[in-house]
Amino acid sequence: MVDTLQLVKTVVADGNSATMDTGTLTGDLDVLRVVVEIEGGGSGGCRMRFNSDTGSNYRRLFSENGGAKDGHNDGASNAISNMVGRTGRRSYSINTIYNISGKETSGYGHCITDGGNTGSANAPTRMEYAFKWANTAQITSIQIISDSTSWASGSTLNVYAYSRADEEISDEKTTISDIPTNTRYEEIDTRKIYRRVAGGTTSQETQNGGELFNDVEIVSQKFTSGSSKIGLIVDSVDVFIRNDTGSVSTSTNIECKIGQEWSSGVSYGTKSPSALSTSYSWQNFTPASAKRTIVENDRLMIRWADGTVTNDSIRWGSDNNASNQLPNETGEYSADDGSNWTARSFDRCYKINYSAQWKERGTA
Repeated sequence: MVDTLQLVKTVVADGNSATMDTGTLTGDLDVLRVVVEIEGGGSGGCRMRFNSDTGSNYRRLFSENGGAKDGHNDGASNAISNMVGRTGRRSYSINTIYNISGKETSGYGHCITDGGNTGSANAPTRMEYAFKWANTAQITSIQIISDSTSWASGSTLNVYAYSRADEEISDEKTTISDIPTNTRYEEIDTRKIYRRVAGGTTSQETQNGGELFNDVEIVSQKFTSGSSKIGLIVDSVDVFIRNDTGSVSTSTNIECKIGQEWSSGVSYGTKSPSALSTSYSWQNFTPASAKRTIVENDRLMIRWADGTVTNDSIRWGSDNNASNQLPNETGEYSADDGSNWTARSFDRCYKINYSAQWKERGTA
């Protein structure tokens, strides 16, 4: 099951060994949860070791009962000490280990022990610690070690694991194809209900007055709160545009982007000015790969030229009449990289072609 720790190994002591060893662990081991219950036994030290490594590759910080940290280098010689309680006492510990191949392993843990005495008059001892294994190999085996006598029978080592790839709940809808419009779908993991809505093209009117770039590099349409375009997955954009008087330089392409600012927008491709005639025509801008789902305050942006734009340049089909702006959408443009926006618009000189998609029940 995704996003859930899976038990990958259990080792139970039989009273005849000073080591509980998982042997080789297999599967997705990116994050480990190591749970250790000591029933007693053991002596001379209580250690955790990875991949049977006895080198000087371990470090840990340790605190007992909220006291000052101690043992900055304790356990550096061959394992990490005091991570799973104290030998000879009953104890219980939980340890989380980030076990990413190619990176040093790090983790933290908590332990309680009976403090050597049972009964309600005696408080348990608590321990907290952080640790690292200065090795970039992924942990594939764990050993819980007593330096001398055997662990008491019934002492248990449990190892759980999950992969970072499983942290996100999978979206089953992305794997379904050939879906008729108005299909209803109930998502298994969230119990949400969705409906399938058709793709299409936003309805536009072509304005004949025409507007020059007029010494600006970027023109745009901003989709403010309430815009009908918020939530659309944009397949491509058509812009009603022409070359004005044929005097446009062809050295710099016209580019279309969708996003909050030009610098961070998703590119929908470019057109060479040489492809334009002096008569208006719809020019299609289609992204090479990524598509943008429009969110509030996104902009549809068109940019031409890297420097000063002369009046004899590119026109888009707009008469710049405020009454022609779409409901709840504010037109804006900028003379630079998109940081100084002032009111002005494409009006209705563009079309957005959008994908079919799933809509959650109760949304527009």
